Amino acid sequence: MEVTDCEICAALPDFAAADLRDGQSLPGAASRLVDAHPTPEGFWDTAKEYEVTKRCPLCGRLYTYNYHYEFSVGYVEESVWLERRAEPGRADS
Repeated sequence: MEVTDCEICAALPDFAAADLRDGQSLPGAASRLVDAHPTPEGFWDTAKEYEVTKRCPLCGRLYTYNYHYEFSVGYVEESVWLERRAEPGRADS
């Protein structure tokens, strides 16, 4: 299935980033992705940065999702990015 044939993936760019502290967010379709490898409940509760694999529930395409949070006195950074992974054997993905 091509990216354009999938309702979710067609609404996502190959790469998207958002500065959450500035009120930015990823495209809405990103919230429809599911964890490809579920983690134990509470595993990320205290993490300040993590990266997980997300999967499109419609076509199975994989994405890398990264969350970053950094705090120091007078400074807070909170951002996310999402990147579509290349499909094995395909140069146009």
